Amino acid sequence: MEPIESIAWHEIIDHGELHDWRAAQLARLGFPRSLAEAVADQVDWHEIAALVHRGCRPRLALNIVL
Repeated sequence: MEPIESIAWHEIIDHGELHDWRAAQLARLGFPRSLAEAVADQVDWHEIAALVHRGCRPRLALNIVL
């Protein structure tokens, strides 16, 4: 039996799809869609989500993370 090559998730997911998914996550946190689209590839949405879930306003969380 031949070994199976492992494929990393980033090799499967198209960059555009990943960008759209990140923007959607930011929009669900309360960002206007246009701002979410603009920063989707620049920030770790997990860091912003943690701040928002602790009561931080989305734009302030963005300023903190940037």
